[in-house]
Amino acid sequence: MSILNPQPEVTKAERVKRLTDDIVETPRDTAEQLFQQWDHAVRMLWSTQGDITPADKLAAIGTDAAELITMSRALTVFLTTICTGKRDDLVAKIDARLATIPAFTTNKDGTVTIDPVSPLQQE
Repeated sequence: MSILNPQPEVTKAERVKRLTDDIVETPRDTAEQLFQQWDHAVRMLWSTQGDITPADKLAAIGTDAAELITMSRALTVFLTTICTGKRDDLVAKIDARLATIPAFTTNKDGTVTIDPVSPLQQE
């Protein structure tokens, strides 16, 4: 059979199946992509890269840091809400990532500072 030959007609049921498969895959793929982007952003902010600490990054972000934290929290709630009971593997990854974030304070001027660690907490 040549590719130039007319192709067999696709039935309506087959077209509907292809379409609905795409419709169903889109939110599943989107949830995974949102998690990956969220996780990347959280790691970038809260981990140390070389000699650049999270405190250095928060200081450089300045008065926009509080807004960044607010947006991150909103995205965290959204992801956790849509994934709970459906993608508990992602919820576990979110919880694990959140556990790596140090205690911090959001200041009235919009800056965010990492809370000092007491000697007792270091042990």
